[in-house]
Amino acid sequence: MRKLYFKNLGAIIAIGIMVWGNVWGQVSAYSFAQTSGTYSTITGGSNIASTTASTLDDNVAGSLNIGFTFVYNGVSYTQFGYNANGWISLGASTPSSSLTAISSGSSNNIISALNNDLIGRVMLTGNRTSGSNTVTVTAGDISQLAVGDGITASSGIPSGTTITAISGSTIAMSANATTNGTGFNVRVVKANAGVRYETIGSAPNRQLVVQWTGFNRYATGGAFGEVLNFQIILKETSNIIEMVYNILGPSSTSGVTYQIGLRGASSSDFNNRSSTTTWSGTIAGTTNSSTVTLSNTVKPTAGQTYTWTPPACPNLPSALTSNAITTTTAN
Repeated sequence: MRKLYFKNLGAIIAIGIMVWGNVWGQVSAYSFAQTSGTYSTITGGSNIASTTASTLDDNVAGSLNIGFTFVYNGVSYTQFGYNANGWISLGASTPSSSLTAISSGSSNNIISALNNDLIGRVMLTGNRTSGSNTVTVTAGDISQLAVGDGITASSGIPSGTTITAISGSTIAMSANATTNGTGFNVRVVKANAGVRYETIGSAPNRQLVVQWTGFNRYATGGAFGEVLNFQIILKETSNIIEMVYNILGPSSTSGVTYQIGLRGASSSDFNNRSSTTTWSGTIAGTTNSSTVTLSNTVKPTAGQTYTWTPPACPNLPSALTSNAITTTTAN
């Protein structure tokens, strides 16, 4: 039997609830695991396509339906927004356009899988000859291209041009080049490039999958030999978050860093990852600007999975009774 002394029982209960709610609503309390998994591409739902005519670059959209109620940072959400630069936000608001969403962006309650400056195309370097429908690739990874991929219109490449054949280091196009070009930037948009989202499964175990396909670090030139494919997955009931990667390349020795993790109600509440040497053994970030390096020697294997699990609801006392109540005490 425990005797409680109080001046205002209602105030004490309210304070207790606020303290408990504050602990529950901290993404820093989420647990983390990194495992080898399988990258399962989705093909349904809605696709915000990246095309040769309109390449995704800093694009954002809000008020997209999750398909179920997802609890994040102690708050229930039914909608989300995406940012083409590798992250989503929870709620109806349209995300800000940020390359450092965890540390300094203006949007809160975000989930970032690969946040830096991204663009929905891949790039190589090649030579073209006026009147010829072939391009000789001199830098980049031609094995990442496929028949049907589009080549972005530029000086010397007509609009609507697609790849019709690939042989060795040579690309055959659906149209002839109109000018000569040596060492020009071959900007290719994969046939399935874009940000796709789909709710799969059945209640109470549905999942929202948000999938980036055919992305590259942003640049106006160069050949990095990479295709960035990755997913953010929200799980119903458990409220677990997964990030799954299928990154092809890069072949370039030039590395780039990405913010990966969670941000809560402010930039001071974060749960992110850090490494310059590995994707399978990352460590917890020490600041909200911590990053993970991607290069030709530091990259995830296909199916690399990062999992964030919310803290379990604490076991609160139940079936409470009281007696010997006075104005200041109770048993």
